[in-house]
Amino acid sequence: MHFGLGFLHWKLHQYDEAQREFEAELTVDPGNAQSFAYLGDIEMKREHPEKALPLLTKAVQLNNEVRNAYIDLGVVLTEQKRYGEAVAALQRAVKLDPAQPDAHYRLARVYQAMGDTAESQREFAKVRELHEKADEDLTHKMSASPPPLSQ
Repeated sequence: MHFGLGFLHWKLHQYDEAQREFEAELTVDPGNAQSFAYLGDIEMKREHPEKALPLLTKAVQLNNEVRNAYIDLGVVLTEQKRYGEAVAALQRAVKLDPAQPDAHYRLARVYQAMGDTAESQREFAKVRELHEKADEDLTHKMSASPPPLSQ
């Protein structure tokens, strides 16, 4: 219950309330990786990467399937110029959900910071491809015939 409430508060950008709920969830379920991930994200939004890092690290240690924790971890590690670790975290996020452009974008930015132009361009191209596909899907849905009205 606490995790669900925390998530709703997080979605509404009510981070103080979200933090209380995620922390309450951890008292009931200390192994809840998603709660650690969202607490880390809240610290990032508050511009406290030094507080976010141990929370995000704990999240991925508990569950290596938490894509959003890997993305946030990649961002923190990039800010700390720990590029090799950032690449590894972001590559894991891409592996978990290759159709999401955010991890590809972050990965492109890390490669750019490292001076790896070829890899950076490859990832930026993937971001464009994913956005174009999303636009095409939306256009297709909008141009499709509406379902018949039931009588």
